[in-house]
Amino acid sequence: MEGQFLSEAHMFLFLVQLFVILMLARGFGELFKRWRQPALTAEILVGIVLGPSILGRFLPGVHAWLFPADPIQQNMLETVAWLGVLFLLLESGLEVDFSSAWRQRGSALKVALIDIVVPMAIAFACTLLLPASYLVDPADKLLFALFAAAVMTISDMPVALRALHDLNLFKTDLGFLVMSALSVNDIIGWLIFTIVLGVFSREGASASQALTVTAMAVGFAALCLGAGRRLADRAITAMQKRKLSEPAASLTFITLLGMLTGAITLKIGIHALFGFFLAGIMAGESRALPEYTRQVISQMVYAVFVPLFFVNVGLKIDVIRYFDLFLVVFFSVIGIGGRWLGAWIGSRFTDYDRHSRMTIAIAHIPGGVMAIVVSLLAVEAGLITEPVFVAIVASAVISSVVMGPWLGWSVERRRVVQVSELLSP
Repeated sequence: MEGQFLSEAHMFLFLVQLFVILMLARGFGELFKRWRQPALTAEILVGIVLGPSILGRFLPGVHAWLFPADPIQQNMLETVAWLGVLFLLLESGLEVDFSSAWRQRGSALKVALIDIVVPMAIAFACTLLLPASYLVDPADKLLFALFAAAVMTISDMPVALRALHDLNLFKTDLGFLVMSALSVNDIIGWLIFTIVLGVFSREGASASQALTVTAMAVGFAALCLGAGRRLADRAITAMQKRKLSEPAASLTFITLLGMLTGAITLKIGIHALFGFFLAGIMAGESRALPEYTRQVISQMVYAVFVPLFFVNVGLKIDVIRYFDLFLVVFFSVIGIGGRWLGAWIGSRFTDYDRHSRMTIAIAHIPGGVMAIVVSLLAVEAGLITEPVFVAIVASAVISSVVMGPWLGWSVERRRVVQVSELLSP
């Protein structure tokens, strides 16, 4: 029984791990930001350097001491990392402007829906052609193609938001359209993926079970985005009227809301991450939620929790051993190409000129954070192999890196911005 309890040695090593990870991740993250590159690139690279890929290969003794095979030690770091990704989805939900997306539902829905259908069709068709050696079970090729179709649909809204802000497009009509379309993309994309993961992670799931999980997931999402938003707004407004201490009161309420919706989605049969994402949307729609509270949540998540999660991604797997150049190129091409083509086709049904349509399409290409999160879930559920996981992570990073310069080039080619575009409708 003694080995099942935390000891001072466990706590000492855990604190050393957190110190090393946060120091390197935050330090290199700030350096990458100065180079106009996403911090997640630096965080994953730190994990690769500290993990079996580099440190474990060239200094195995140091790696074995810092990250031992002790299950208790591994679970401590794993738990904190997963808390990080839960709060990441909560914060991502806070950034979704559902009301703006609903007001622009005409153009935004056209872009978002086509940007879901086209990448899914391309990814599904292309992955069916992959050799069976890349699959966990060759008999599950259809399941693998369905997973690839789901993961290739989700665009990374925080990366796009940062780029639009840097290019002074965030407060324009074009910026509102892009963020509205990405909001719809996030909601539908996450719903599709969590249904796929929830249904097919259960062996022998029947068609009726799949339909039941799908119906319950869609129904719960509709309930959260309808009555749930109004109830959350009333709760936050009541806390403000009673002058409860902020940001503590709102932060506690949002966290509790995330835990409740996460538990419900797990009970339905889909991942808790979707519940936290819905909780963020519900709370974020409240006009009574102070901007300071939003900033505190965002800074807490991105300063502490997010680096721990993405460094942990690099710690999990030997990237050098499982790196497959063909797969990296394959997923990069179908991911970037599919999302760009889908958004470009969708933008043709709007009133924007061709230069603006190019900007809209490019803003949809980053897979980034979300592709990495869902791929990690898939590899842990045994749906994909390690080489496929490494390739999807690499393609997500590549898409986030190339989006900034490409978007800047497209903005320079746009026509002169009219004064009316700077005004809110």
